[in-house]
Amino acid sequence: MRKSDGEREAAGNRSPRAASGHAGDLFIVRIETTKAFAPLVDAGLERLGMDSVAWYVDKRGGVRFEFYDTSRAKARQRMATLRRALQSWADDEPWSVAVLHVSPKDWSEYWKRFFRTTRVSGRIVIKPSWEAYRPKPRDVVIEIDPGMAFGTGQHFSTASCLRLMEGLAGEWLRADERRAYSRPSAASGRFVMPALQTRSDCRAGFIRGPSGPRISPPVYPRTVLDLGCGSGILSIAAAKLGFGKVLAIDNDPAAVEIARQNVGRNGASACVEARVMELAKLRLRRTFDAVVANMYSGILEKFASTIARTVRRDPPGCLILAGILTSQYARILRTYRGLGFREIRRLSDGEWTSGCLRRMGRKRRNHGFHGWRG
Repeated sequence: MRKSDGEREAAGNRSPRAASGHAGDLFIVRIETTKAFAPLVDAGLERLGMDSVAWYVDKRGGVRFEFYDTSRAKARQRMATLRRALQSWADDEPWSVAVLHVSPKDWSEYWKRFFRTTRVSGRIVIKPSWEAYRPKPRDVVIEIDPGMAFGTGQHFSTASCLRLMEGLAGEWLRADERRAYSRPSAASGRFVMPALQTRSDCRAGFIRGPSGPRISPPVYPRTVLDLGCGSGILSIAAAKLGFGKVLAIDNDPAAVEIARQNVGRNGASACVEARVMELAKLRLRRTFDAVVANMYSGILEKFASTIARTVRRDPPGCLILAGILTSQYARILRTYRGLGFREIRRLSDGEWTSGCLRRMGRKRRNHGFHGWRG
């Protein structure tokens, strides 16, 4: 960042006006290190209970972790804590930690330097509101202004969740379509398509019927629970992929407000509901066909029983787990196997691993989805 866009605390702006910052100012605590050291830093941050909002890999292969505070004093305190921790974690690995000040008028410009339109899967494209994009046929375009919430699709954990959700939605929609065309009409004995449910606000999940015309997804509205929704990117993707109803929850009111804004921007308000809710106090009256949990492995392990209870038993639902270092994935998988799940797909970039699990039923029943082909 240029000095005119914000001051680096190490350089030291000590003017009285800069002592606390203006209302609406943002203070970014940034760690910069190598890609090799980054997984160890992330694991250490998890132990400290510090959830970084952003993670970037620059053109030189370096990695940035960022935390956002609205108070200069809190940002300095966080920087001091991180400096002590990094000194204890690192041997010869290079690292730095500093605070940057960003005024409200510079905030959008700051994001423009790092957030670009990105295709994260075969169909899903993530774009910021300030960039134009001409979609290809069948593209699912999600427009995001992340604000102070995590979730731009640039980190592997978020991108892998989107890929797993796309695969899950595709298999379920094809299974629903097969069932819909396999029921003969009582009057004629011919195979016909039953009445279809339209979703005026979530029309990106269209499929093509055998006769050619575009139709909306068949009845049986699949439901999704997005645990730790952040910017709302996964919830919006679920709605645009054709899932019927999505509940997005986060313990951060600012994140929930940003998620609601992004949901509205993407025309998915009829499908997505965002609520402020803590995982430790999670009490829901229903279960869900698909649950997405992109969280630290420690949280996934600590609240495994709570998360597992949100997944539908009959027909068996699916659970997508992400935010897990590859070295920790086997342990997390054992935990959820003990709760009645089996792995049906795994994605990894070497450092991070995500998985899609399916709840095991007492009897093998054909509910249309038993894994991916190939």
